[in-house]
Amino acid sequence: MLRYLKTNPDASLDIYYFNNKGINAYNIDNVNKSPVTWVGHDKWVEGLKWYEKNNIKPGFDTSESIRVSKQTDCGCNYRFDRHYIEPAIFFEIKDSNHNSSIWFLLPDGKVLLYIMDGEKAPNYDRPRTGKNGDCFITVFY
Repeated sequence: MLRYLKTNPDASLDIYYFNNKGINAYNIDNVNKSPVTWVGHDKWVEGLKWYEKNNIKPGFDTSESIRVSKQTDCGCNYRFDRHYIEPAIFFEIKDSNHNSSIWFLLPDGKVLLYIMDGEKAPNYDRPRTGKNGDCFITVFY
């Protein structure tokens, strides 16, 4: 991020604080969703084990089924322990072409691309299928 900001002097960095915290419950819930939304996914994955236990080959791709369930029940979100994500820092980078990206700097130094509004974010181009305002939740090391 620092290298990007140094080589793009027209870019701006905004660090957000909420009641003297770098992140708030709303942001945490949007990244994590909530435990309730993960229950449907967990139950589906557990139910798929029935095929294996009964030595039956399902008539569908279980990996694809798990991916779709994760997308449906979990959105584009990870499941972080709340104590892990609470000390994260929430920030936005805007460039001179009106591209905006919102990020989390996680406690272990990983950077999480949260929302990308525009065609580019630092060191990342929007996938061809993406739309503005998409929630990407992509972790960069």
